[in-house]
Amino acid sequence: MTASLFEISQTFTFDAAHTLAVEGNQPEYFRTHGHSFTCEVTMRGTKTPRHGWVMDLGLLKDVLGKARENLDHRMLNEVPGLETPTLENIAEWVAGQVFDKLKDHSFDNEELTVHRVTVMRTTIGETCVHYPTNLPRLA
Repeated sequence: MTASLFEISQTFTFDAAHTLAVEGNQPEYFRTHGHSFTCEVTMRGTKTPRHGWVMDLGLLKDVLGKARENLDHRMLNEVPGLETPTLENIAEWVAGQVFDKLKDHSFDNEELTVHRVTVMRTTIGETCVHYPTNLPRLA
């Protein structure tokens, strides 16, 4: 019998400025402007026999806190890896940060993955969902 898969999520918010000065964009995108963002990271895996959880949510919260520190009240274009800070690129960047911070941890979960990263600008009704299929399991 196959073990059940579970998804656990942790959310954080940040406020940041950016510009999207790419030819063909709307003129207002060229001006520096800011947004309030909400980011949700979902981990997927089986329950561990020892703890009965997918992973320690406290650890995930700490990792996301570090990502938030690099984004909150920043000019996103100046964050390494976010030179073009679209919702898609922010989601991909967050997924990479989570993976990089967790890859050296020892997990008793052979199925653990960064399953989904959702970035929202709720004040204007925009959402991007990223499934980082390029990242390996964290086991």
